Amino acid sequence: MKTYGANAEQSTSGHSRVVDYYDRLAERYDDERFENSYGSYLDAQERRVVRRWLAPITHGSILDLACGTGRLLHMATYGLDASDAMVRIARQKHPDKQSTAAQRLTWPNLASSLMPFSACIYSCTCRALNHRPVPILP
Repeated sequence: MKTYGANAEQSTSGHSRVVDYYDRLAERYDDERFENSYGSYLDAQERRVVRRWLAPITHGSILDLACGTGRLLHMATYGLDASDAMVRIARQKHPDKQSTAAQRLTWPNLASSLMPFSACIYSCTCRALNHRPVPILP
């Protein structure tokens, strides 16, 4: 899948700006997002929904896509995020889990890398992929 014209430049520079933003925010991300009453409420609701959704999966591996600091990584076997700084924190929290920073993962590569997983968590409160412009299909 390619992004054409002006969108290609916006995609590259926009993606870099988003990754830089999360790299700078990483150390205080959990506190700023989830240590207030609204953030705590969202976190609890999301954990409840994800646990219920994953309950029928009794074997296989689960990907936490855009895992950030690893807030939901305890429910997955593998974490993937664009921010190196976020992944470093996720690794500290969950040294038993495999977490990777992949800054330039394209949609075709993402689709093929999801194949071995039984499920994929993509947090409702995490909007990392929504920062990117919608690519134009050829």
